[in-house]
Amino acid sequence: MMISIEYQNNKIKLSIGYLPSFIPTPLKLKIKSPISNKIVWESNDLNSNNWAMFPNVEIFDALVYDADNNLIFKKSWNILEHGTSLYQQLYYYLKYLNKKGKNPKGVAIGTHNGEFGEWVPSVIDNLTEALLVEASNKQFKELKNNYEKFNNVKLLNSLITGDGSDQIFWEGGRGYTNSIVKRVPEDQETEPLTSTILRSININDIVNKDTDWLHLDTEGYDYTLLMSLEYLPKFIIFEYENLLEEELQQLKNYLIRKQYIIDNTNAVSWAAYKK
Repeated sequence: MMISIEYQNNKIKLSIGYLPSFIPTPLKLKIKSPISNKIVWESNDLNSNNWAMFPNVEIFDALVYDADNNLIFKKSWNILEHGTSLYQQLYYYLKYLNKKGKNPKGVAIGTHNGEFGEWVPSVIDNLTEALLVEASNKQFKELKNNYEKFNNVKLLNSLITGDGSDQIFWEGGRGYTNSIVKRVPEDQETEPLTSTILRSININDIVNKDTDWLHLDTEGYDYTLLMSLEYLPKFIIFEYENLLEEELQQLKNYLIRKQYIIDNTNAVSWAAYKK
């Protein structure tokens, strides 16, 4: 095969074999977000028997252009072929509810700009209504640009807490890593942190008995939010990698007592669901 693109082991790899002379070279590989349509990475000056690799696969399209800027090869991320078990479980859960004639409702807290996350494919495929929540103003502006066209989506630019109190919100210079829990952006950001005292909304004001699924990515605050819930949705995905070990163990025991099945096979997040 002249050109092949593989999504595997959390990498996108382009392999180029022999290129006939009628193909204008060099080639160019572009990695594009289908959510924002932005090019996030590219590799130029590719010729016969070359390869290029991008160190991520999550919801990215790979496009190959010739020297005249003609698109000659494209491969798109597919949830059923490339999605992790958490992506697929949420997707199939919502499909199941759709088949039963239900229009599911969900909440995603800590969405960043909405270009990644297990909730993304299900939302853009209109399998569910969704409230997308992001506290960072920088990230929310991009989130709004990416999702304001979707009729099944509501957007909320607010900090969510377990009690609705004012909190110090810590944020890196790029606005990419932000949290109430200072140690998380402090560990992950190379730029100085800024702090802002923000008003917040109690999580129980947006998650209730009508909520079918909940997705959390709040950089170390997931434990507090889950333990504050008056009502637990039947399907929950939360980020565990930034939790303290004792928080994770307590949360695991709590969910098991509540008769949840836990999928802990993902490297970053866990899923908890009731049959």
